Amino acid sequence: MILVDIRTEDDIYYALHCVRFLMRDVPFNESEKQSVSVTVLELARNIIQHGGANGTLRCELTEDKLQLTFTDTGSGISNPEEIMKGRYRSASGLGLGLAGAKRLMDEFTLESSTKGTIIHAAKRINGNRRRTST
Repeated sequence: MILVDIRTEDDIYYALHCVRFLMRDVPFNESEKQSVSVTVLELARNIIQHGGANGTLRCELTEDKLQLTFTDTGSGISNPEEIMKGRYRSASGLGLGLAGAKRLMDEFTLESSTKGTIIHAAKRINGNRRRTST
């Protein structure tokens, strides 16, 4: 298990390095590794830009999946349904980070309140690719 504090731009790249290190012996193909890497970059950047630059990434390798949990203490997401459907455009970017990350991963859940946001995303190992999300 890896736990990385996300507070600066440098932390984003450290988190990516740690996740890539953890994936080194996982039987993911290059496309799957790239999907995980893009998800880490997008969701860690969201912590910096929208989550008060105060969050964490927990990465855990289990027998059947690579589980990522992003947590921040920002003000929460006021319109998660609109964002997850790809209809929202933020002033600071394309607004496709969350929706894109959801498409890249096999599992994706988002919980948000005025006290912060928690996102669980997972990539399954060994071809067990049935998608689930809420």
